Amino acid sequence: MTQVSFGERLRSHRLDAAFTQEDLAHRAGLSAQAIGALERGDRRYPYRDTVARIAKALSLSDEHRDELFRMARRRGQPAPSQGAPSQRVSDAWHTPRQLPAGETSFVGRAKEVQRSIHILSQDTAVAPSLCISGMGGVGKSSLALDVAHRICRNFPDGSVHIDLHGFSAIDALSPLEIVSRALRATGIPADQIPESLEEASAQLRTHLHQRRVLIVLDNAADPAQFAPFLQVVGPVAVIVTSRKRFTEFAQARTVELGVMSTADAIDLLAKTSERPVDNVSSRGGTELVTLCGHLPLALTIAGRRLAARPHWPVTALLEHLQGEHNRLRGLADANIDVRASLTLSTQELSSREDHVGVSATRAFMLTCAIDFEDATAAMLAAVCDVPIDRAFDMMERLVDLNLLESRQFGRYRAHDLVVLLGRELGAERLTVAERQSAITRALEHYVDMAWHASAVFEPANARQSLRPLPKVAKPSMVSTAAEARDWFEREIPNVRLLMAQAQEIAPSAVADVAAGLSTYFLANERTSTWAAILEHALTVAPPGKIHAMLNADLGVAHAQLGHSDSALRYLNMSKVEFLAHKQNRFVSLVTLNAGNVLRRMGRADDAAEYASEALHINRQIDDARGQSKALFLLGSLHRDREEYDSALECHEEALALRRTTMDERGIAITLGSIGLTRVELGMHAQGVANLQESAQKLHALGDRMAEARVLDDLGCALLLGGSAQDAVRVHHEALQIAVERSDPWLEQQITEHLDKAQAACDADTPSEPPHRPAVSPADG
Repeated sequence: MTQVSFGERLRSHRLDAAFTQEDLAHRAGLSAQAIGALERGDRRYPYRDTVARIAKALSLSDEHRDELFRMARRRGQPAPSQGAPSQRVSDAWHTPRQLPAGETSFVGRAKEVQRSIHILSQDTAVAPSLCISGMGGVGKSSLALDVAHRICRNFPDGSVHIDLHGFSAIDALSPLEIVSRALRATGIPADQIPESLEEASAQLRTHLHQRRVLIVLDNAADPAQFAPFLQVVGPVAVIVTSRKRFTEFAQARTVELGVMSTADAIDLLAKTSERPVDNVSSRGGTELVTLCGHLPLALTIAGRRLAARPHWPVTALLEHLQGEHNRLRGLADANIDVRASLTLSTQELSSREDHVGVSATRAFMLTCAIDFEDATAAMLAAVCDVPIDRAFDMMERLVDLNLLESRQFGRYRAHDLVVLLGRELGAERLTVAERQSAITRALEHYVDMAWHASAVFEPANARQSLRPLPKVAKPSMVSTAAEARDWFEREIPNVRLLMAQAQEIAPSAVADVAAGLSTYFLANERTSTWAAILEHALTVAPPGKIHAMLNADLGVAHAQLGHSDSALRYLNMSKVEFLAHKQNRFVSLVTLNAGNVLRRMGRADDAAEYASEALHINRQIDDARGQSKALFLLGSLHRDREEYDSALECHEEALALRRTTMDERGIAITLGSIGLTRVELGMHAQGVANLQESAQKLHALGDRMAEARVLDDLGCALLLGGSAQDAVRVHHEALQIAVERSDPWLEQQITEHLDKAQAACDADTPSEPPHRPAVSPADG
């Protein structure tokens, strides 16, 4: 008698049920092609899950179902358990307990732990899922295990832990292997797991349906590795860790894990070194934490080294790790290695064959060659010598792998240890010339941007005639005075770092960028910083007009610092240089600044002589702006001598010239000085109106320090006119600005005037305030 095949038996049952192949396929959750292949015998040994689905769809008796199972079994394949002959595949369950022990040295991360538990406690239709993202060595796996151990009691059906080897020396697990491991861990025999990802994923959803299981998928490199788990319906919870940022799944919530706070880092160092916290923190621990970049992996290695050498003081390891070349080599032991951990991210970057991935590898090395705090995509485009849109794509690829950090759109920073790795790779793969060219392009970008921002900040400034030709920057990103001020305040720390790095590579660019910053510093009184920048630039600046300008600027800076003798020395050196280059406009400017210094020194006659010389030069070259400056100084000297009529005449002529040149800041400053002079002449209402207009203009220009000084003058004028309450209000406004700008000298002066106005207000009697120039001499 001929033996009936599986396909024939299946067809017989289907016809008995009056189903077409399409009907049966629909009810079993299979394809009609699959049913056809089974009936024809193209697939003689289907998976048990497939047979179970068909038997259920056909409503077969236990006897007929078991017969199908037997017919589908390969020869020699063991039969199902004798104790439960009719047990279905989806009913086989093993409760796994796979969580590894948590880190005994785990400390801190309270906010991240709390947020993670909150995410995993959500009642959602599909599995609540958490992705912990961060750079290599930041403690993602440790956090995942700590959270998992805290909540595993809420998952009575078990916990699964799988290392996906996404960033590892071992090949990453395929999505099918990951699903198969989860199925095997929860009771499905290997021979009953489908060989296709689609069918295995369906089996996973069936098997885990309504099971309270916690699944930890550690070290993912690709969203496909964990995607099947996010489609499970029911109370399953999934924790994924990865160096990448994944945005493909709306239901997956992310915890971005950064480096540790100093306090937590000290605690970790103390715990791993087996030393008291006080002992570690007071003996070089904070400095060691800084050298380790607050990175848990680096801190753990450092702590273990100290624990293995109890006779070593913390300062011994601190000294050993000093210097870029020793740091990564010193942060390694037999089992863990910071360099090796971070290198896995760069290998993932270089494994991408698309144009962004290939370019981003080079961009990473060039970026790490530059000293910066945080940089714009525009600056990094200059570094990489590519268009800005392409630089943006490359930087975002680096961010995705946590090789760069971006806390604000279009701005990037790198962890210190990542920078060291990038420099090591760059030393191996890039020439010295390539790295030095990147540094030069970065500084040239800042040269272009500094001079452009200066032109926007003060369009009529004469120094723009010395502006170097643009080389790399796209200056259209700064178009208003406020944007220019923001640019200066944000970028000056980066400029200073690059100046130090490029002083031997690009000395001319160092000088050019320092000269380009001066317009900002002249208006913002960060004089110590400005003087340090100028002194640095002058040590490398080649002879020429920019060198002369740097001497002039340093003279003004020294004047603002109260160093009058050295100020005159630098200004006179600059004057000689500009005379040699026949730059009469700049000769007049330097002469004016020297006159202002002499005025401060009480040498009024010498100051008047310098001012008259400057006025004469500017009339010869028909420079209205220069004439206005000279007239302003002459008017101020007349005020000092209480020659108020002459002072008003000079200042009104200066104001008229400044209106023709549209010098808005000069107009505002001159109005303030005219206001004070009119108050002295008894034209109180006009004087107060001038001071108010001056303050309003300075506020609109964003020149807060000059605004504070004029408001202080306005308060004094109001008090002199008997308006004590208004004087108190205005002095309060001025004081608030001085406090915000951290100017203790101005703060003290305004406070004295405020106290006098308050006393007059309390006594309800007018009082004559002290008088002083409306602005510092250099401001005119």
